Amino acid sequence: MPGVKAYKFKLKTNPAFEQACVLTLDTCRELYNASLQERRVVCRVCR
Repeated sequence: MPGVKAYKFKLKTNPAFEQACVLTLDTCRELYNASLQERRVVCRVCR
């Protein structure tokens, strides 16, 4: 695709901020996986 730009930034973090980011990403991952599993179950039941 022409015209697509991507940027990379390096974050300067301290240990507390890094731990907060890890916790947030873990929570988001768990929520996404749970909702995906629920969607799969509903699709199987509704067939």
